[in-house]
Amino acid sequence: MRPARNVLLLRRTRQMLFLLLASNLLFVPDCAAQLSAADLLTTPRFSIFEQFALSPDNSSIAYTVEHTEWPVQGTADPGNSVAGKFRKTSELWISDLRTGQSFRVCCEDGNAMLPAWSADGQRLAFYKTHIFMGIDRSQTEINGFEKDASLVVRDRQTGVTREFLKGECPYSCSYVGAIWLRDGCSLLLPAHPMDESDSSATPHLSAADRQEISLDSNRQADSTIRTMISESSAQPGKQRRSPDRPTTDHLVRSAGRPAIDMRIVDTRTGQSKRVLKNFHIAYSAVSPDRRKFAFADYQGALPNSVFGIFDIFVLDLDTLDVRKLLSAVRIYPGSRQPFTWSLDARFLAVSDQSVDPKSRNSKTFSDYIVVDTVDGSWRRIGKDTSERWFGARTPVWSEDGKYLSFIRNNRLETWDVERFRLVSKITVPNKRLETIVAAGNGQVPNPGGKAYAIIVTSQDTETVKAGFWEMQPELNRARKLLEADEHFSFYANFERLVFGGSRALFVWASTGHPDELYQADNNFKSVQRVTNLAAGLDRVSMGRSQIVTWKNVQGNLLRGVLLLPSNFERKHPYPLIVVVYPLPEMTLKKNGFGLGSYGPSQNWQMFATRGYAVFMPDISTNPSTKMADIARAVSPGVEQLIKRGVADPHNIGVVGHSDGGYATLALLVQSNLFRAGIMIDGHGNLIEDCSYDYLRLVIEESWGFKKTPWEALDLYIRNSPYLYLDKIETPLLILHGSADTAVPVHLGMEVFTGLRRLGKQATYVEYEGEEHDPDGWSISHQLDVSERMISWFDEHLKDNLSDPVSPRVKQVDTY
Repeated sequence: MRPARNVLLLRRTRQMLFLLLASNLLFVPDCAAQLSAADLLTTPRFSIFEQFALSPDNSSIAYTVEHTEWPVQGTADPGNSVAGKFRKTSELWISDLRTGQSFRVCCEDGNAMLPAWSADGQRLAFYKTHIFMGIDRSQTEINGFEKDASLVVRDRQTGVTREFLKGECPYSCSYVGAIWLRDGCSLLLPAHPMDESDSSATPHLSAADRQEISLDSNRQADSTIRTMISESSAQPGKQRRSPDRPTTDHLVRSAGRPAIDMRIVDTRTGQSKRVLKNFHIAYSAVSPDRRKFAFADYQGALPNSVFGIFDIFVLDLDTLDVRKLLSAVRIYPGSRQPFTWSLDARFLAVSDQSVDPKSRNSKTFSDYIVVDTVDGSWRRIGKDTSERWFGARTPVWSEDGKYLSFIRNNRLETWDVERFRLVSKITVPNKRLETIVAAGNGQVPNPGGKAYAIIVTSQDTETVKAGFWEMQPELNRARKLLEADEHFSFYANFERLVFGGSRALFVWASTGHPDELYQADNNFKSVQRVTNLAAGLDRVSMGRSQIVTWKNVQGNLLRGVLLLPSNFERKHPYPLIVVVYPLPEMTLKKNGFGLGSYGPSQNWQMFATRGYAVFMPDISTNPSTKMADIARAVSPGVEQLIKRGVADPHNIGVVGHSDGGYATLALLVQSNLFRAGIMIDGHGNLIEDCSYDYLRLVIEESWGFKKTPWEALDLYIRNSPYLYLDKIETPLLILHGSADTAVPVHLGMEVFTGLRRLGKQATYVEYEGEEHDPDGWSISHQLDVSERMISWFDEHLKDNLSDPVSPRVKQVDTY
């Protein structure tokens, strides 16, 4: 027994040392420093989704990093949201995994995206543009990108770069990366759907034009902010007119997947030829031997659903023949890669989802189809039970092509493809299985003489720790490799096994530190951090998170996350901010940076470092009693924190975004616990919501409403907080983007006008040209949102404190 104990102690010691190093706890932060919106916006971060490329020799990794620069000229001040212009860039970096050294490849005068290594690792291709392409895109940005973007190829040994196709890259180049072909010199990439002889497809810009694009079309300039204050909220001398600001064009988030061609470009001669014409490509994958190119062609939305319908095609890169493999495959929008190739390039595994009609679309069936791309035959691996998982899960292959594995219904399923026989279904108690860590080509090593092993990422449903598990399908066995108080990133989701399986690369974060890239050996005995993007935040003492539990009136045990103030002491209670969203798994955000995102409107460390406690409860609801269930879950949790001496009963606020805005209203019409509320892009009138397809589908597919307003009017009335606004006694700040296509802007306006008519205290702020996600808003608008939120809670939750924790922010001009 003693040797086993020693091994356990060594392992725990090793993990503790890793966490100390990874969290920079050896650095002594400033306990008085506050995390500002400027800190969050200027901290470099990985670009959204998988913008990582591992070199074929596994020695280097290329990735893109977003960076925000404050204005150099003029009187602009990072703390002033109405001054100056801001510049966002996307830089291309390379880290040497052997030496730990990192260097920037591009760009001082532009933005880089979607890096891709040639098969021999000697060349790196990427797109370059003066236009920053973030989460949301405006028509101006798209037009500027298409006029300005180019393909760049960098020689690894000499560092020399060559530029191709200036002004010929369509908008789709911002999400369909260039693919190196087998000869190591040719690239497959998107092209405008027009004749090559059309000279209008290749406009060239002058230096002055590029300068104009880099500054004026990036939505970094401050835009119109429309503010209205109800009469009961107005105070003499407080209403001011806002300075005139240029309005921006509307965002085109609904641009979808435009029709494009695909062409092959020879980087030796610069010549190109079109090989595909007029497809709407949403997902694609090249075979490991680079002889075949599979892609999903968007056919539209599934009737009465948000699911997309796709046809699956394959292009033979030797003969240039195109064949349709599958029709009407269903993929949930925003899914990760839905299909992968076997190593011999014969079989393609495709994820196909459908809604469970018995659950009124709140659950899905996830099937997998294995297609023989040689003879065209296919077989479906169907599932008997549905699951609460929306989005395709990426399947993986063993290197010998014998096994296909995927995560379904929280189990790792492995199938023998040759015999079409189930090998095993492996589950781990109290673990939420997330992704399979495979090589970039979707393969998992299958060495001869050893048991086939798969590494799976997980999250413990009780402790919420992130972990890695080794699964052995043939032995139906699992063992833990590593667990820690970390969080796998959604923003920059990346988990990759180097080819051969000797190491793993992954991105994760902690409550007090943003995403960083790490590498580990195959047993996770040695874990090293590769990047240090957020070193500038080490000076700030962040708040600590913990799980708290309480019981509702029915005696059921509930739980949530409590983020304690940076300077927390048990000597006195603190003002409390309750962050609400009506989902039962909000606790899973415990180890995420700031419990939310980089964006200042939803990173709650910004408030923890200002002396606030932040509470994020799990909220389980039933469709018939949704509004009442929100109050039944949240109110007892808040009261428990008051009893524990953490929360000041006289200084409690509530905030929520989107459906969280709905939950905020639901609480305010049912409870007098709160002294202030903030609703961001929210709604409250379910009857009117059903007149918009997106919201109607959310209510049906996500909320599980089984009847329409015409079939059950009372159901919609009792779950619409808008109809109970007369019960609200809490001051409410309403923030909304004017171009919101998910929750149309007038749904926020109607809440304000209703409160104003009732003589309630409310303020409405509308941001011209902004969509649904505040993280994608212009820099000046994100700064303004954060200032207003801090000022609002400071005014209503700290004015009666004898020793306010933080000073007031600068008053923003309004009218």
